[in-house]
Amino acid sequence: MRRLTVMFLLLLVAGINTVICASSAIGAPTDAAGFKRNHIYTPVSQLTGGGLIVEWDQQLQEIRRIPINAEGTTGATFNDRNNLVVITRRADRVRVVEYDASGTAVNEYNTGQGSLLLGSYIDFDPVRKIYAFADGNRVTLLDKDLRFLSSTPSLFRRASGIAFADDGTLYVTDQLDDELFRLDANLVTNLQIYAGGFVPTGIDFDAAGKLLVTYFGDGRLDRFDVSTLNAETVVSGLGYGGISDVLSLPSGQLLTTDDRNRLNIFTSSGMLLSQTPGVGRFGDSLAFLPVPEPSVLAMLAVGLCAGMLHRCRRFRRVLKSRHASEMLASGANVLENNHIGLIPSLPPIGCWTVGIARRNTL
Repeated sequence: MRRLTVMFLLLLVAGINTVICASSAIGAPTDAAGFKRNHIYTPVSQLTGGGLIVEWDQQLQEIRRIPINAEGTTGATFNDRNNLVVITRRADRVRVVEYDASGTAVNEYNTGQGSLLLGSYIDFDPVRKIYAFADGNRVTLLDKDLRFLSSTPSLFRRASGIAFADDGTLYVTDQLDDELFRLDANLVTNLQIYAGGFVPTGIDFDAAGKLLVTYFGDGRLDRFDVSTLNAETVVSGLGYGGISDVLSLPSGQLLTTDDRNRLNIFTSSGMLLSQTPGVGRFGDSLAFLPVPEPSVLAMLAVGLCAGMLHRCRRFRRVLKSRHASEMLASGANVLENNHIGLIPSLPPIGCWTVGIARRNTL
C-alpha cells in the first residue's frame, strides 16, 4: 500500500510539473515565422497594389511585412487559432479572410458586396467562438470557420466599430448617424444613443471594462463607463482623420491609427508616447496577439501542490518507510522541518514555478 502511495505521489508531482511547463510555454509561437504574441499587426494596402500585414513590436519598431492577396483591407482581429482575420477586398468582392502567419488564406466568407467600406471593423468572441463584423448597414455573425450565422436587420446607415463585452453583449458604432448601439446575444438592440461625437469609428474595451470610442471626424478618443454611459475625453485636438481605430494594450497604453497610416501610442491618460511614419496607402485597423491568462490547468496544479503540502506529515511518514526509501534512494530531495522538496529525477526541473513552501503557512 505504501509503495502504491509513493508511486501515486511521484506521478502526481510529474503531472504537475508537466502542466506548469506547458502553461509557461504558452505564448511562444511554434516557429520563428509565426505571429508573435505581444506584437501588433496592421493590414494595409500597398501603394503598388496588393496587401500587406505589417508586424510591430510594442515600441513601434517595424519587424516584418507579410504579403497577402488583397486589393484593400480594413478591420482585423485574431482568432483562437492565432490566425489574423481581415475584412478585405479581392476578386472584386468584399470578403472576411483568415490568414496564417505566412499570408496564406485558410478560410474566407464572401459578403457579396463589391465596395470595401473603410472603417468596417471585426471582433472575435473567444468564449462563443464567433465573429461579429460591420457589414454595411448590418452587423453579421460568423462561426469560427467563417460560416454565416445571422445578421441584424438594416439598423445602421453605416456600421463601423465592433466590440464584444465580457458578458457577450455587442457594442457597435454607426459612423454616419453618430450613434452607439448595444446588442444582446441574439442581436436584439437594447441601447441606441448619441455616441457623443462626429463620425464614431473604432471601439475597444480596456482592462477596467470601460469602452474606448474614437471619433474620426473630431480627432478625439473618449472612455465610456457602460453602466452609467458617462464619458471622459482621453485624447482630443487631433483634427479630422487624426484617429480611426483603437486598441487597449495589456500595459494600459492605448494604440491608435490615423488617416496617414500612422500608429500612435498614448498613455492611459492620453499623453502621446510614440508615433510611426505612414505605411502603405491606407491601413485603418489594428490587431494585437496577447499572451493568454494562466490556464485553469496551471491554477489546478498549484492547488494540487497546496493539497500535497497540507498532507505533509503523512507523506513524510511514507517516505521514511523502508519501501519508499528503496524507491527514492536514487535522488529524492525531501527536507525536514515541514518542507517538501522537488524531485530532481523528474525532468524538466527548469520549468518548475512553484517553490519549496512550509506546510504551516497554508
